[in-house]
Amino acid sequence: ESMSEEKKTSSKTSKKRRKKNGRRNLIITIFVLVILAVCAALLFLGTGSISKKNAVTKYFKSYNTSASKQFKNACYPMIWQKKYKLENGMSLEDVVANSFASQQSSSKDSFFKTISIRSKESLDDETEQAFADGMQSIYGIKMKPSKMERVKVDFEMKMSDGQTDNGSSTLYLYKYHGKWYVLSDPILLVNLNLDER
Repeated sequence: ESMSEEKKTSSKTSKKRRKKNGRRNLIITIFVLVILAVCAALLFLGTGSISKKNAVTKYFKSYNTSASKQFKNACYPMIWQKKYKLENGMSLEDVVANSFASQQSSSKDSFFKTISIRSKESLDDETEQAFADGMQSIYGIKMKPSKMERVKVDFEMKMSDGQTDNGSSTLYLYKYHGKWYVLSDPILLVNLNLDER
């Protein structure tokens, strides 16, 4: 009898332990999934892009709907967005609005469809340092890209009459904290003696 009771007690203890371990494993699994989901959201929905193609696509597609937030996230890391301020009082919103207005005046009632990078050319360390110096002197921000490239982009536009038109553009990309951005800030482009288009 004593042995039988010991077996029953041992069996109950074992079941409780398995149940407890099962709950703990479930909690750990849910926690890991939540962390992965947050990381994925920050990676894909935050500023910058994991690839040059995505950076360029976000930039052009933001013009289709005048999506200010998408444009800013395609071109400006959050540190730059938060500290953007010019001596003349111009805000980042003003710069973005001017960019949209310029694009709409040159290609009214049209939108970008397909975008592809035709060629890429790495820029030298001096340009990267000039970028960092410009950020410090103009915006008071310590920010240096790990890489910069000049890219030739081909795109197809759909016009208001249903016709399509092809075009090309030269853009400058920079990599900061593992993400690619389009350098579209007019002040910094002039400071670096670079042409946006």
